[in-house]
Amino acid sequence: MKKFAFMWMPILFWAGLIFLFSSQPYEKQNLRPFLTKSVNLDWISMIFSDFSITYAGKVISVDTVGVVGFLEFCIRKGAHFFVFFIFGLLLFRAFISFINSRQQLSFMISLCLVVLYAVLDEYHQMFTENRTPLIHDVFLDICGGIIGIFLATFLNKGTYVAKNKVSLPSK
Repeated sequence: MKKFAFMWMPILFWAGLIFLFSSQPYEKQNLRPFLTKSVNLDWISMIFSDFSITYAGKVISVDTVGVVGFLEFCIRKGAHFFVFFIFGLLLFRAFISFINSRQQLSFMISLCLVVLYAVLDEYHQMFTENRTPLIHDVFLDICGGIIGIFLATFLNKGTYVAKNKVSLPSK
């Protein structure tokens, strides 16, 4: 029971955190006032003045959304990637411990749950005031989750090798 709680409580906490942030209207998450007061925006403007990205059919650049808007966009999209990176890592960690080191099965179940939760997260935002659900955010979330799962897979292989004193083939 302790092992179950140790593995699943972080996942439930993290999924709840994602749900909580998705439940907040944009105004509650607006980073612009904080960034304007706390960050020297001149160097961001100088470094990224020639950089632009097309996201969800819109060109995002310092020229089109301003320095603060550009920085906020990068932080918000980085947060999408990061929270699902952690979610994927936690899922794989839990499944690998309960499926007796069946790595491929743990990988696939974790990936399916990341995809499902990413879709549900954006669907949930349809009902949140001043939030825009985007398929692009689903893909960004899934990318973060996949990278998290890959990292967990890599770390698990190293743990398995060390725990079982398996010698790796030499060149």
